[in-house]
Amino acid sequence: MERTLMDVGEPHFTRTKRVDGTARLARVLDAKTRTIGVDKAALEQQIAHKNDRDAADAERNMLYDQASLELDQKLQHLEAERRAVNKDIMEDLKLNWATIQAKENRLEWDLNNPDGLKHDLPARVSDEDPRLGPSSMQMFSGEDVTAGERKKLQMAQQCAWLEQQAAEKEARKQADDKLEAAYVNLTAAQVEHMKRVADSQLQARKENTMHTLHINKAIIAQKTEMQGKEKEETEKANQTDQFNTYNSQLLNECPSTALHATNPNRRRMDHYKGMVPEEKKVVVNFWPTQRAEREAKKDAEKQEEIAFAQYQKAVRKELGRQMSEIDTFRAEQRKAVQQTLLKQRTEKAERERSNNVSLVPSQKFFEQFGTSHR
Repeated sequence: MERTLMDVGEPHFTRTKRVDGTARLARVLDAKTRTIGVDKAALEQQIAHKNDRDAADAERNMLYDQASLELDQKLQHLEAERRAVNKDIMEDLKLNWATIQAKENRLEWDLNNPDGLKHDLPARVSDEDPRLGPSSMQMFSGEDVTAGERKKLQMAQQCAWLEQQAAEKEARKQADDKLEAAYVNLTAAQVEHMKRVADSQLQARKENTMHTLHINKAIIAQKTEMQGKEKEETEKANQTDQFNTYNSQLLNECPSTALHATNPNRRRMDHYKGMVPEEKKVVVNFWPTQRAEREAKKDAEKQEEIAFAQYQKAVRKELGRQMSEIDTFRAEQRKAVQQTLLKQRTEKAERERSNNVSLVPSQKFFEQFGTSHR
C-alpha cells in the first residue's frame, strides 16, 4: 500500500523521527544488534600489531642512523689521521732531500753549477792584487772593482726579504696546522663520546646477563670440584698400585705371589708371565657372546630410530590434519558471515521498500484546508 503525507503521524507510521523511543533505546542498548558484523577484538589486535610494527621500524631506523653516524665520524677521523701521516711523510722527504740529497753534495756539481762563473774571482780585485805581476795591466776604462761586493749586498738584502716572506708563510702554515689539529681533536672527542655511549649500552646488556653467568659459573665450579675429586681418587689408586708394584719382589715368579694384593682377579705384571691355555680358551669362548650383545644393541638402536621416525611422521600427519580442520572451520565461518551479511542486506532492502512513502500530495490533502477552526 502506498503511503502519502496524510498518513504521517498515524500510530502505525515507522519513520525514524516518529519511532517509539522505548523501542529505539532497547535496540541501542543491545550490544549484539549494535555491533553485528564487526569483530572488535580482531580490529584491536590488528591495531596493536600495526603499532608494534611501526615501533619496530622506528627503532630499526634509529639504530641504522646511529650506526651510519658513528661510521661517518670514524671515517672522518681516519681521513684526518691519513692526512696527518701523509703530511709528516712529505715533511721528512723534503728534509731528506734538503740535508742528504742536495745538489751541492754531488761530485759533478762543479760541472753542473749554473752559477759557477759568478763565484769565480775577477781578473783583479784591487790595485794591490798579489795575483798580478809587474807586466800585468793594472787599470782599465770603465772598470768596477766593487761590483762583486755590491752584488753580494744586493743578494743579502734579497735573501733577507725572502726569509721574511718564508717566515710569514710558515706562520700562516702553523696557524692552518693548529686549526686542522683542533678539528682533528674535536672529531676524536666526538668519536670518543660515541664510543662511551656504545660502551655504556654494552655494559647494560652485560649486566642483564650476569645472573645467567653466575649460574653457569656455579655449575662449572661444581663440575670442576667433582672432576677434582675423581682425579684425586684416581691418583690415590694409582699411587697405591705404584707402591705395591715398587715394593714387590720383582724376581719372584711364584704363582701365589702373581695375584694382586687387593684384588684377586688382577695379575701382577712383574710376576705374571702370560695366560694359561684355559684362560685363553675362556676369553675366546666369550667373544661370540660379546658379538651377539653388540648386534642386539645395534638392532635395538635401529628399532628405536624407526619407532622415533614413525612417531615424527604420525605427529606431522596429525598436525596436517588439524591444520586442514582449522582451515575448513575458518572457511565455514567466513561463509556463514557472508551469508549473514547477505541476509541482513536483503532484509534491509525489503524494509526500505516497505517504508517507501510517496511525497506526492493526494486530493484528500487539499480538501482538508478550511475544515478546522485552527
